[in-house]
Amino acid sequence: MMKYEILTEALKIRGTTTSRSELGDIRFGPPEITMAIPRPRGVILTTSSARIQGGTLDGGYIVQITEETYGQEASGAPTSYLAGYRDAEAAFLDLQRTIVLAALKDSSIEAIAGWGPDAVVRLPEVFGGSVIVRIDSPLGNAAEAALYPVADLAPEKIADAGEAFADAIDQLIADLSERVETFKKADLQDKAEILDSLALPWLRKEAAQHRAMTARQHFLAAAHPSGGLVGPGLPITMADLARNLYTDRGNLTRTINRALREG
Repeated sequence: MMKYEILTEALKIRGTTTSRSELGDIRFGPPEITMAIPRPRGVILTTSSARIQGGTLDGGYIVQITEETYGQEASGAPTSYLAGYRDAEAAFLDLQRTIVLAALKDSSIEAIAGWGPDAVVRLPEVFGGSVIVRIDSPLGNAAEAALYPVADLAPEKIADAGEAFADAIDQLIADLSERVETFKKADLQDKAEILDSLALPWLRKEAAQHRAMTARQHFLAAAHPSGGLVGPGLPITMADLARNLYTDRGNLTRTINRALREG
């Protein structure tokens, strides 16, 4: 968790952890949101099933969390509660913070890029899909950070996760670029220079790498023998493909074969 500790304040849970007995005589309305919280990768994959519901006691919203093992039915009664939300959206955002904190603690995130408490996080592909969230801290103030999902990719779209992650980094770069100008106007030249000369170039490099990885995956999938595009009797031979790409046929073949061996 050490390398992610800078995000701890930005992801601080806003609700209050409580128990069923402490809630008293509260009656729950129908669940408005039901979702799963990923837990560590391991031999036994566990999740938490969370239900966001309105409580009639004070008109607020409650998050009910029930521990379960992935692939099995939930054990029944919730094991913990988060309370004190004015609406379902506030409860949902806190649930997102819980998910990101769990992934950071377990080092099970797929990717992360950012500057200080401003970051983009790609969550574990526990259920086949991929969720990308943004942590936005006004002028780097972690105490005022907001978290919101920027992409929710279904399993059949998982190949585009790298591109979606790069798009999210681009938006972060645009927002931080505006902050550079704000710092300059406030005569905070050191902060402006660090952002402009160090942080932003690094983030551009990160976005480029994720796009390159996605492009490589798409190319290899199409060039695979099962892709139906490259090979004898197919739309293009390997020799013609290499010629039109201005590369060496042997090098192209080795690249594809190596990728196939690596799975």
